[in-house]
Amino acid sequence: MAEFREVADETKDLFHEVLDGTGIPQWVEFALLANDDLKEIYQVRKLGDLFEFLADGTNVAVVINEEIFDQLTPELKNLVFVEALGGVVVDDNDRIKIEPYDFTTYTGFLAKYGNEQVITFKESIKSLFDAKIQKEAEEKVAKKAKRKKKATIADGLETDLTLTSPDDYSTEEDE
Repeated sequence: MAEFREVADETKDLFHEVLDGTGIPQWVEFALLANDDLKEIYQVRKLGDLFEFLADGTNVAVVINEEIFDQLTPELKNLVFVEALGGVVVDDNDRIKIEPYDFTTYTGFLAKYGNEQVITFKESIKSLFDAKIQKEAEEKVAKKAKRKKKATIADGLETDLTLTSPDDYSTEEDE
């Protein structure tokens, strides 16, 4: 079972210094914990409503592997929190979301082509996919509107489909 504990005071101070430099609203409450069994340098988790209630209003938990964190240079420690908090987003409706990573690559690829070219490459692909998704959404809306227009036209046609029985027809022989 994971062993969570409070982080050192200097780690808390650095975290709050980085947090103050973000655009995250002041009302978002964070818990900063350590778990040295963590297989990555940090994890960011949004707490559900029940856990927020139980945790006295804490909205987001940031868990770090402090054993590894303490071995980093001060600049890299700062970057850990900048990256971790970079995924915490509050939308226009005050909903907190944790965005997934939007950039991953191989170190060999990055070393060969450099930061600028790889970032441009990744952003270009992301933009193209975003444009495709937007176009598909617009086409879906247009298709739906077209179907609705066809249905409206069909409803507007007046037809007289009065059914009659054979008794309603008279012939000369019947008279």
